[in-house]
Amino acid sequence: MQLWNGDAKLLQESVEVQHTAAVILGGIALGNALSIISANLSRTGLRLTFPAGFGGSFRIADNLDLTAARTFCASIDQTFMALVSWSMVTTDPVLIDLPMPIRTPRLTIRPKQVGDGAIAFSAVMETWQELNQWMRWAENRDAFTAESMEIRNRHVMASFLLRESMELIGIETQTGEAVVWCGLHDIDWQALQCDTGFWVRKSAQGRGIATETANAMVRYAFGALGMQRVGFTHSLGNEPSRRIAERLGFALEGIQRRANLLPGGKAVDRYCYARFDVTVLPELEVTWEGR
Repeated sequence: MQLWNGDAKLLQESVEVQHTAAVILGGIALGNALSIISANLSRTGLRLTFPAGFGGSFRIADNLDLTAARTFCASIDQTFMALVSWSMVTTDPVLIDLPMPIRTPRLTIRPKQVGDGAIAFSAVMETWQELNQWMRWAENRDAFTAESMEIRNRHVMASFLLRESMELIGIETQTGEAVVWCGLHDIDWQALQCDTGFWVRKSAQGRGIATETANAMVRYAFGALGMQRVGFTHSLGNEPSRRIAERLGFALEGIQRRANLLPGGKAVDRYCYARFDVTVLPELEVTWEGR
């Protein structure tokens, strides 16, 4: 089932979703899908109208801004289809398909694989000074070994399969080197919201890798997974993270006092940001399987 295929003529006509599809979707998922579509259309000046006693079909209003409409064709279709695949047959997140890998101009971002523990260990040792400043888990350098990192790596792989979290690794396409660790966490598949985070190994810092990665994760969350909210947090004093949040148009929602515990036991303020779509997100070519 496809709502729009990028053809402006199709957009000018009534778009029908058969009642059987509405039944398959179910009330919650259908409501989410229609609210996302309606919100996206409203930003272009379009209006989504529903007939009285809506029973599984809807139509696009007249007076379309065709240029704006084309812009949203692909993203709306992906959002709707993500919700369709989620709601069909079961609502168990384990059966949600996560299209991988994610590709940007410089990176291939993929799920972790057996053997990635040793790669992560090398990067952690290289970047220890920065990680030990901001990452709670980077407390005791002696506790990290290639073996312990591989053990954690396999737990992370299991969490990915269970759709509990998405911890990914970004490979620089030109060199084949792992340069960034990123993902989506605190995922709520019913509320369609999550947070994103990342860290870049020291040898790859200063080249915009973090910004490119965060941009890609935001686009993936909204475009592939149909999320309605993507959050991002950083600790007081973490200026690189603050700059990335502002560069990518995250809105500062508030400050949680002494909510982040840093290595050494010091509690500092947590700055909380969110995005609700990809509007005015800096341009970046991001693709994944099926897109």
